[in-house]
Amino acid sequence: GNRPGIIVKQLQERYQLTQSRAKLIARDQTSKINSGLSERRQKAAGFEYFQWIDSSDQRVRSEHVEFARRQTKYGRGIYRWDDPPKNSKGIPLTPGEDYQCRCTARPVPSFEIEKSK
Repeated sequence: GNRPGIIVKQLQERYQLTQSRAKLIARDQTSKINSGLSERRQKAAGFEYFQWIDSSDQRVRSEHVEFARRQTKYGRGIYRWDDPPKNSKGIPLTPGEDYQCRCTARPVPSFEIEKSK
């Protein structure tokens, strides 16, 4: 429940990290937590599908751009929570889960999927 700034200080004190390293870890882990919470909330609200949204800048991994633009059987960049895209190592991946990922998952209602079929 702490802000990233407080987490940075705690990491520095506890693990003797540099400020830049502590910031990187705090930002990455906060993003992962928020991504996981978003997934849980969407599933709890009944959303079976999500659209992969990238940050639309030069820092986005090419693989994540491809996930966002891929035409799936559900629509452009749309996946089921129980069947996310797989990364180059064959591991299922959701937005925000990868190291320093800034992508997000837009909930997609089932009626949108039915329209695109």
